[in-house]
Amino acid sequence: HFSFKARINTMLERVLTNEDAVRGDIGQSLLAFAPTGVAMLRRTSQRWALALEPLQTALHEMFPKLLDLALARGDAAAARPLVEEAMARLGRNLAKIAARLREMGYRCPPAVDAAPRYELPRSVDPAHVPLVLETLWRTFGGVSLADDSYGHVEFWDRKLGDRACWASNGTDVLWIDGPRFIRPRPVGRDGSGGGGFVELALDKLHKDDISGGPPLGVVVHHDPPLDPLFCEQHKYEEAQKRADKSEYDANLLAYFMKDCSEEVARRIVKDDWDKWEPPLTLINYLRKSVLEAGGFPGLKDSKYISKSLIEAGIFSGMNLSGDWEDFEPHRLELIADLEPF
Repeated sequence: HFSFKARINTMLERVLTNEDAVRGDIGQSLLAFAPTGVAMLRRTSQRWALALEPLQTALHEMFPKLLDLALARGDAAAARPLVEEAMARLGRNLAKIAARLREMGYRCPPAVDAAPRYELPRSVDPAHVPLVLETLWRTFGGVSLADDSYGHVEFWDRKLGDRACWASNGTDVLWIDGPRFIRPRPVGRDGSGGGGFVELALDKLHKDDISGGPPLGVVVHHDPPLDPLFCEQHKYEEAQKRADKSEYDANLLAYFMKDCSEEVARRIVKDDWDKWEPPLTLINYLRKSVLEAGGFPGLKDSKYISKSLIEAGIFSGMNLSGDWEDFEPHRLELIADLEPF
């Protein structure tokens, strides 16, 4: 009895790496203890499969927390295999989404490069590239669900009536460029040591061929975080200023106290923080775009208004809550059974 329990504990430790081997060991153990109990073996194997399923599900869903902990620790050696697994899951998820979009009638381009080549321009030191971005580039090159001729806009315009193109956030289709043509730009006070801001995607409106804001990207420098911020350059610089909250608050408080009382100044500083939306890291951008929005986070977050009302001059309607549920059934179809990463 004791020997059997010990072997079961060993099997549980191996469940993550080789489920088939675990089942084989269980079978061998039971045969050793009950060589003629074929019926019992069959029933017990079924019970073990049912017992292990919740454990495997829990471990599968726990993966993002393990990845976040590894990234937060800053240990690249420990985080690398987890990031590689996250990219493998991302690739499988994108394949599912692309297939579902094609079934819906979207002429979906390949979501990733068929033969990615990790080639950096001479202006970028490989040691300056954050681990998550490096792994994404090595695995996929770039990732995108956008159509070069803006077919994604036409597609959602048909699907959602006349609302999609007039959503307040656009489609904001998933988009991250590959490494071959990047050109780092100097960044304010980041101490980049030869690095800079690397543009990786158009902003959410330019993706839909609408005049918008500056591009999004990451900062490469001599000591990059494993998971970099993915945002506009000015938001990155703002986040840098806010990194030391006490210093930021003191400077802002001193600025406003020139013209108002300390009480009013402190209220202004509090309001400033309440309105601040920290930029997402690259992993969290991918999670939001893929796992939550099926590749089109702008449609998930948008407030819609009829094109006919806009043409009639009722532009204030863009700020009203509207029929975003029109996208909801499509979103649920696109994100069904995706793997957490």
